[in-house]
Amino acid sequence: MFRCHDQAELLATINQLSAFLRNKTRIKCIVLDSIAFHFRQDLQDISTRNRMLSQVAQTLNKLAFDHKLAVVVINHVTTKILKPTDGGRLSGGGGGGGGGEEEGESWY
Repeated sequence: MFRCHDQAELLATINQLSAFLRNKTRIKCIVLDSIAFHFRQDLQDISTRNRMLSQVAQTLNKLAFDHKLAVVVINHVTTKILKPTDGGRLSGGGGGGGGGEEEGESWY
């Protein structure tokens, strides 16, 4: 098990997984929990965050194919109350600031 404390550690660990897995043929599943946590905390620029997450996804996809294993990626869903006085409507928290439909706001 690897524990990553920030975005740099997460990216370094993902990039080193292929070498780690070469001699570990009994590993058949990798679980990454939570994929977006460090990106939400460390990156406020949405386009940069999306580009980096896409690169991580491509790397994990290649690992799955090359090493014949499953990769499970978890993205925690959070909620925040938009207007407590208006019936307590909820919005997808996403960890970012501001909210809004262009940022993936959801109504429940």
